[in-house]
Amino acid sequence: MNRLIGGTKQYVAETIAEMRKCSWPDRKELFESTILVTVAVVVMGSFIALIDVLSRLFIHYITKI
Repeated sequence: MNRLIGGTKQYVAETIAEMRKCSWPDRKELFESTILVTVAVVVMGSFIALIDVLSRLFIHYITKI
């Protein structure tokens, strides 16, 4: 049991040490990245929706022939 607790404490301590080595974005960079990702998701979602509608119309047209 002590080995499990000791191993867990060591794991947490090493994780904290590694997280401190990471470089974290500042508030401005984080905001800009969030906006960029949001715009990219909206653009790609719109593109996929357009392709979906066009393919549905095409298939509907083909099946009526």
